[in-house]
Amino acid sequence: MSKSITKGIYSDFFVFLLSTLIGFAALPLYLNYLSIKEIGIFFSVQAIVSVFSLADIGLSMFLTKKLSSDSSFYSEKINILLSSSQIYQYALGAVLLIIGIVLSPHVASILDVGDEFSRKVEILFLFSWCSVVCSVIFGLNHAIMRSRQHLMFMNYCIFIILLFTTILNVLILNFNFSFEWMGLSLLLSTLIVNIFITTKVYSIYKKFIFKTSAFDWEIVREGWSYVKKFQILRIAQVSKTSMFTVLLSNYSGQTVVAQYNSSNKLLGLVPGFVSKLVMNFFPRFSSYLESNNLEQLREQFEPVFKYGVFLTVFSSFFIWFVNPSFIILWVGENLMIDRRVFILMVLIMAVLLVGSFTGLIIQASGKFKLMPHIAIAEVGLFYVLSYICYQFFGLFGFFLGFLVSILLSVIYSLFLIGEILEFNVFVWIKDSFDKLVLTTLFLLGLGEALEILIDSNFLYISTFSLVSLPFFIYISNQYIPFKKLIKSKGA
Repeated sequence: MSKSITKGIYSDFFVFLLSTLIGFAALPLYLNYLSIKEIGIFFSVQAIVSVFSLADIGLSMFLTKKLSSDSSFYSEKINILLSSSQIYQYALGAVLLIIGIVLSPHVASILDVGDEFSRKVEILFLFSWCSVVCSVIFGLNHAIMRSRQHLMFMNYCIFIILLFTTILNVLILNFNFSFEWMGLSLLLSTLIVNIFITTKVYSIYKKFIFKTSAFDWEIVREGWSYVKKFQILRIAQVSKTSMFTVLLSNYSGQTVVAQYNSSNKLLGLVPGFVSKLVMNFFPRFSSYLESNNLEQLREQFEPVFKYGVFLTVFSSFFIWFVNPSFIILWVGENLMIDRRVFILMVLIMAVLLVGSFTGLIIQASGKFKLMPHIAIAEVGLFYVLSYICYQFFGLFGFFLGFLVSILLSVIYSLFLIGEILEFNVFVWIKDSFDKLVLTTLFLLGLGEALEILIDSNFLYISTFSLVSLPFFIYISNQYIPFKKLIKSKGA
């Protein structure tokens, strides 16, 4: 494993810990100034904006893949490649800005938050949406840095956006401004950090993406032919996630939205972290696929896949036992969602976690096959199932409908990466079957025993964590030897 990938993984882990601490510290601080309903509204708007920011229909992913090759990065055509791509980014940013301006007056009615908060929701959404536009305009800088494997630097930059945003949010609330101005915090933080990244790109590579000199439509066509299936897939996923937030708000109200977001805090961290972690391998795996070096690709992806499956099993049981006690200590029992619903949330996390590391190979290859069509079908399936199941089972049925709908693409992705790798990945699961069974039995026994023996929530969490952590490290070391990882050398 190269030093850049190793540093990227270490920095991802470090940033993950710091981001987790900031995220958990922020909510109690916000609750000192905002009601649970206002928190729910803030979460709803941010959820809509954040999932749309994932559907980057620009050319950043294409540029990351293209520029990972030295022959492309140092070719004479790089300037026209960057110029053409940036002009496309400008046009995309303008379109997104117009969409945000048109949409902002209607967000309050979409979320059904009432006239009392309509103006605040409009301002919050508009500022937050502009941060997405800002990310699109500056996006090619990210592509350059990631393609050149400045992974640690980029990880710290993304963390600084979170840190600045949280600090500014607390200052805004402390000076008695309402929650709508928290969107301004995100916009300012995003702008400042991206300006810094721009200066870094110029100082290292003498590339200033905003200075455009020419436009080659063929480059854009080539880029779009690569990203269109991926982006259709992402847009469909974003539509489903946005629909989830809107329907949950309309069916159950903002209090349940707040309960969901607090209860989902731990669950949401794991897939997001793993997805960030495995993207450190994107340039490397892309180069293997470009050269059709499947043997080396399989060799390096095997531990990633096996570790991902183990982490899915371990995380699911760990969070199932620990999360209820953690929520009570963190923000109080009134922000813990119904226990029956929570088990579905854990299963949803497990499905998303599998998708977070299987998607790496699909994205690197560009062979999406039926994935975009399945993702679109999932949106319609979720809309129908959520309504039908909610009528029969209430909130439990709503989450059940979402769980069933997201299973389609994950199951298909397992077969698809097998086709790409020309290998049956279920063999890897079979190889790890004994470890997965051992992990399940160990955590089930530990959790049930501690629930009988310990009444204190703090002692329960501490004991469960202290006992399970050595077990986690021991099993993890069989997938990815940490000593070997630490000592790894390379370019």
